[in-house]
Amino acid sequence: MKLLKPARLKQPVFLLVDASLVVIALFLSFLLRFGMSIPQAYMVTLFTILPIAILTKVPVFYIFGFYHQLWQYASMKEGMRLMRGITSASFLFLGVLWMTHNITIPRGVFVIDWMLTLSLVGGSYFLIRAQKDLFPTFNFTVRDGEQTQVIIVGAGAAGSSLVKQMQSNRDCGYRPIAILDDDPAKNGLMIHGIEVVGTTAVLPVILAKYPVDELILAIPSAAVRERRRIALECREIGIACKTVPDLSELVGGNINLAQIRDIDPKELLGRKEVDTDLKDTIICYQNRTVLITGAAGSIGSEICRQVVYLKPARVIATDISENGLYHLEEEMRTHFNGDTAAFEINIMDVRDKRAIERVFAIYKPDIIFHAAAYKHVPMMETHVLE
Repeated sequence: MKLLKPARLKQPVFLLVDASLVVIALFLSFLLRFGMSIPQAYMVTLFTILPIAILTKVPVFYIFGFYHQLWQYASMKEGMRLMRGITSASFLFLGVLWMTHNITIPRGVFVIDWMLTLSLVGGSYFLIRAQKDLFPTFNFTVRDGEQTQVIIVGAGAAGSSLVKQMQSNRDCGYRPIAILDDDPAKNGLMIHGIEVVGTTAVLPVILAKYPVDELILAIPSAAVRERRRIALECREIGIACKTVPDLSELVGGNINLAQIRDIDPKELLGRKEVDTDLKDTIICYQNRTVLITGAAGSIGSEICRQVVYLKPARVIATDISENGLYHLEEEMRTHFNGDTAAFEINIMDVRDKRAIERVFAIYKPDIIFHAAAYKHVPMMETHVLE
């Protein structure tokens, strides 16, 4: 025996509910037309036409697909279909009564009946749709503590779509906390109840105020330079940065939660990736001591990761940031399976001449990568003494 799906089992329920609402709408239309005292003759007429109302309207609802729609995901298109279906049903009801000739009803009853049917039947389906948007917290399948708290960059169509889907689908595991957008005019505005709290220019300040697990770039049309800047800042702060596809990858311009992914470093190049043959390069680094300044930064740390694969005798990673060097050392410890004899860290300010001379005297490096630098040059130019 073939079992019916739960969605199919609900169809008779909707049909019975609609039939009941049709009866209620017609009864109320008589009450509103005549007041609380309906004349005896019209009361008889009311009970006579109730079956006609059900038999004309409900089949029209069926024809217009009311019972073949997942109303949780309905849009304006389905709303217009509701209006067309209810209006057509009301005209059919009026036409059938007109053909009987012996039933006389004030015209105001039909207008009121149409309005009430539209409100009651249409409103019932709207409530099903609104439940996912207005009352998403009624879904307790995922607790707040188990959700990934995120900040979304982009208050456009992509960002709005992501926020709406995250709120409607609590099982997805995402919880939007705030939105960033570089358009100052959007600052302070709300999108689906989530506030636009600032621009990406103050990203470190925002992340300090709103401790989240991830930042999601919902700006498919953004320039590579802008995406790279945000991704590098997240990396330095220690926040995971993910993205949605760019415009060339989107199908039909729609974005969904399944398309959220980690940022591929190739996307941030702004050019084709250059393939390097490391076979000849290994000879240059093998059994040599390599010194890397600014090793805790985004560029310096990547140089460290590349150099260790070239089998040098020793890699000396220097930086003024002890926190950055700590995380780099932990990463290298994993790479070397706990044996970091070939990788050493050294806290040093490259502006300190004595510190540089001491490091050179101790390690006698054969190859030097000087990656120590200020990242935000315009800002530092206004603070010359620092």
